[in-house]
Amino acid sequence: MPLAALLCLLPRVALGGDFNPFFFPSIETPRKDEKRPLLGVFMESPPEELLSETIKKEGAVYIRLVIPGTAAERAGLEKGDIVIAFEGEGLDHGEEEGGTVAALIKAIKAKEVGDEILISIVRDGKEIELKAEIGEERKVPARVKPHPEIEAAQKEMEEAHLEGKGSGELYRKLEEKKSIRAFLNTLAELKERSLVIDSYAVDPEANLYRLGEVNYALRRPTDIVPLSRTITASLLSHTASHSTPPILPDLPDLLAGAAQELDAEVWGNPFDPLDITGLDGVIEEVVSLAGLASSYREEAFKALSPGERDLLAAELDGIYAGEGGEGEEGDDEEGDYGEFLRTALKVDYAKLFKSSVVFAGALSPELIRALAQVDPSGVELEGMETTDAAEGDVLGAVKTTAGTVIIGGPGATRYKKAAFLIIDFGGDDTYENNAGASTPLVPLSLVIDLAGNDRYVAPGPPGRLSQGAGFMGTGLLLDMSGDDVYISGDLAQGMGIFGVGALVDLGGDDTYTGDTFTGGVGRFGIGILLDAGGNDTYRARLSSQGHGSVRGLGALIDTGGNDFYFAGGKYPDFRDPENATKSFSQGFGTGMRPYKTAVGASGGIGLLIDAGGNDRYEGDYFSQGSSYWYSLGILHDLGGNDTYIAGRYSQGAGIHSSVGALIDEGGEDSYSVSFGVGQGMGHDFGVGALADFGGDDTYKGGVLSQGAATCGGLGLLYDGKEKNTLIAGEESGGYAKDDDSCGARGFGLVLDGKGKAVPPSLSGSRPDSRIDTQ
Repeated sequence: MPLAALLCLLPRVALGGDFNPFFFPSIETPRKDEKRPLLGVFMESPPEELLSETIKKEGAVYIRLVIPGTAAERAGLEKGDIVIAFEGEGLDHGEEEGGTVAALIKAIKAKEVGDEILISIVRDGKEIELKAEIGEERKVPARVKPHPEIEAAQKEMEEAHLEGKGSGELYRKLEEKKSIRAFLNTLAELKERSLVIDSYAVDPEANLYRLGEVNYALRRPTDIVPLSRTITASLLSHTASHSTPPILPDLPDLLAGAAQELDAEVWGNPFDPLDITGLDGVIEEVVSLAGLASSYREEAFKALSPGERDLLAAELDGIYAGEGGEGEEGDDEEGDYGEFLRTALKVDYAKLFKSSVVFAGALSPELIRALAQVDPSGVELEGMETTDAAEGDVLGAVKTTAGTVIIGGPGATRYKKAAFLIIDFGGDDTYENNAGASTPLVPLSLVIDLAGNDRYVAPGPPGRLSQGAGFMGTGLLLDMSGDDVYISGDLAQGMGIFGVGALVDLGGDDTYTGDTFTGGVGRFGIGILLDAGGNDTYRARLSSQGHGSVRGLGALIDTGGNDFYFAGGKYPDFRDPENATKSFSQGFGTGMRPYKTAVGASGGIGLLIDAGGNDRYEGDYFSQGSSYWYSLGILHDLGGNDTYIAGRYSQGAGIHSSVGALIDEGGEDSYSVSFGVGQGMGHDFGVGALADFGGDDTYKGGVLSQGAATCGGLGLLYDGKEKNTLIAGEESGGYAKDDDSCGARGFGLVLDGKGKAVPPSLSGSRPDSRIDTQ
């Protein structure tokens, strides 16, 4: 289907009652305003070196961390204490899954706020008894992003429901199973999670990094399909906004829309297009926009001292602190990262994004048309001189108030050093420089390459910050045509950290290769990779291909072609290090879960949108429309016969109070996961959804897959066609698992038309059904 037709269809799809299989009428959910008990410690099994006659692994719990300002701290508990008894009774895990730790958590949760408890500990070899008064889990009002168009459609569907004209597939299935009340209980628990403080160390009274879009998804999880479609339609509407050649994306509006997803009030470029003529007019316009963008950028950071700016700049070297999902990376101490997160709150993100929106106005149709009319053989500019920053067909360089401008001719050119602006008129060029990437030394950078089969190779080692990356500024790369190759290490190809990066490629069969944080990545910023056509190949290792981290939005948008996506294969996952690697890619949202420290932050929004073609997605653990810790991850494929292959926590998995969705609009598709915990799976108050709207599809899952849920989560799998095959392992296919450590059961459901279900004994999945629930 042509992109223009898709753009017309998606808004209707987002609003049509028949197109939201998860519609559920607004029945009042059970109230969940009771006080929840909280002691305020992080616990784990005692380390082997501490075991003794007194401290036995199955009868003790190690206090890994005490949360400041909680009942535990007031009682005198300290990090390193070993609990050996509770209320005068020795610790016994009995048959509890999760062992002694889970048993102690269950015992604490059984108490009420204000209860006095007795805890026996061992500290420095001595037994001590402490009294504590159970505190209350803190909650704050949730900021929710409004979606009046979805709510209006919901009202229309509710009216039809009340008139008996249709109830929706989810409601009918719940009625059939007599499980509406259980479903409402899960919705109420999820709504409650949107109120819970997620990191006491950053701010004990607020969720300062929580996004309104994430709260909306947690509070209205049955809207995940229209929500995904609404976000997709909004972004795609800016990818081909100009109908007259050259057909360019409206990049200012695209970036402004992304900023609004991050709760920043930013609007598109308000300036009227100028009558630009000649190369000198083009340069003058870009320099003028850079001047205004620089002023907004300076305002964005003006509340920070020089030392605080240096602290943010150091994030480039400490980028992996807090990443890795369950906190296995980084040390056990808060260190400077709590200070870093509090400092990052001083950035004016609306001004930062406004700076990028203004600078992106340089990629207007008027400017590109003006360049197309320039005869490179007759270029003469005042002050033009030779340069050692490039070689080959170099017409010259000009120094401006914004930085150096390099002009490349229609032949092959090799660019070796960083520049503020590169304009290349054609040829098969090689970029070995920043290639439109900003750094603290070059805060604004832009490349416009008009033609040729170009090769972009990040300078290295380590090959960082290149190819449309924005670090504490704005980096933009526009390649108009050709079969191009992009090779980088980390932090490249449409990546933004405390800034905005965008890589826009408008044609050809392109190849993108990177390691970590490449291919549409946002972390404290916005990263966009937009490829407007061709059969493209994307390869990365970790946290790439539509990855959104804290206060960030990352989007990989491909508008057509038969594409191949691969992410993983390098960094082992601790659950199965011999066989599995981490991906955190392909439409993945992630936050910083306070796992080994009290320091953490809610996550961002990761999007992979593919508008057509027969595509193949390969990932490993944590991938393909999934999420972790108060974030939102979406993989949205609008058509074609697609293949999805992944590992654990993938294909529409929401893990630890987050929302993940894989939406496929049509085609005969194949879904396969190597272990399970995916394909519409919600774990630990997470929401996972997989919805496929056409074709005869095949699903092969492992343990806890295909509409499964644990620990207060919600798992949903929908396939509306009849001729489907579902192969699953144990505890799958709408399975809901009890987990006393979280005090909630969760809810799983499969809406699969009349698909053929294959018994678990025929699935060949791994027999081990245990998952890490700590």
